[in-house]
Amino acid sequence: MTAGSVVEGAGPTAGSANDLMPLVYDQLRNLAASYLRRDAAEPMLEPALLVNEAYVRMAANPARSWNGKEHFMAVAAIAMRKILIDQSRRRHALKRGFGRSKVSLDLVTRSGPREIDILEVDDALKVFERINERACRGVELRFFAGLTHDDVARVLGVSRKTVVADWAQARAWLAEELADKGKSTA
Repeated sequence: MTAGSVVEGAGPTAGSANDLMPLVYDQLRNLAASYLRRDAAEPMLEPALLVNEAYVRMAANPARSWNGKEHFMAVAAIAMRKILIDQSRRRHALKRGFGRSKVSLDLVTRSGPREIDILEVDDALKVFERINERACRGVELRFFAGLTHDDVARVLGVSRKTVVADWAQARAWLAEELADKGKSTA
């Protein structure tokens, strides 16, 4: 069961992080476990610790209200991504380039499963965000939160057709950008 399929059909429950966390904790833990399976450089981090760290970051703003489970899941997934990136940057600084985290980009690349440095993905997304911010949000929600096109459309407040078009643009751009990175480091 994917995170996207779990939140499908979830009602428009709004509320605080304290209200929504118990409703989505298991889904977030599964998502964290999938992140950590992709990140062989961080074998000691447990999914529960990653979820808890994301929760702490999100709960730091108690006045924040969430527009339902999908919105909460999306923000939590992005928070977990940022935590993993921060840890990867710390490891990189400590090891001067050795042991950097790799993630599988089978959702993005056309050539099948491929592992690439999570920092390269983050750098590419920062560039792409300047090209098409909405499409970049869609990539974060699809790739990092595991949401479906329909879920992404609801979270971003756009049509499914727009999400599909944005995904196609983002996928093509990222595949080319990350392929260029792979060639320059080979």
